[in-house]
Amino acid sequence: MASPTGVPPASAAATPIPVHSGDFLDEVWTGTGQTGAHFERGHFERCRFVRCVLTEAQFRGARFSDCVFDGCELSGLGVAGSSFTGVRFLNCRMMGVNWTAADRLTFAASFECCNLDSSMFGGMRLQKFSFAECKLRSVDFTGCDLTNARFTRSDLGGALVRRATLTGADFASAEQFRLDTRTNKTGKTKINLDTVAALMNDLGVVVPDLDALTGR
Repeated sequence: MASPTGVPPASAAATPIPVHSGDFLDEVWTGTGQTGAHFERGHFERCRFVRCVLTEAQFRGARFSDCVFDGCELSGLGVAGSSFTGVRFLNCRMMGVNWTAADRLTFAASFECCNLDSSMFGGMRLQKFSFAECKLRSVDFTGCDLTNARFTRSDLGGALVRRATLTGADFASAEQFRLDTRTNKTGKTKINLDTVAALMNDLGVVVPDLDALTGR
């Protein structure tokens, strides 16, 4: 699995993202550093945020439509009441983000080569969401609807996936995924041999042929 791209230092000369409310269409911000900044509302449509450092920044009631965040530092980002529709996150470091504070009715995003360790999605509808080559260690997916979601070559070590709907979800190439069939709703859920072996071990079942296949 590829590691998320490191985020370079922000440039002091970069144009800052406006912190006031307003409508922003097809804008591009590159290399801005606004750690801990507070952004009030604002509607960003088809905007790009490239290599921006927004650690612990707070977006309150903002709207992001068809935007792209590429190579950004977003760890600890605050998203209270903000909406994300058709938003792509690429090569971003975004650890410890509480996505449950966002507008759940409009939340539609995809993540590629991102580090989302220790983030929270509990109880959210993430149907058909795509997590490709992401770090999802210790992420909370408790009670999520993950119907037809894809976790392509993503690391789920220590992730909390319980009381979730996993119908049609694809974990076939995921790493460190532990499937609990007692608390999760499954159906045509795709998993790999390592996950099967771990599941059998949790159930106290030994399958010699399976052990031989997985090298245990």
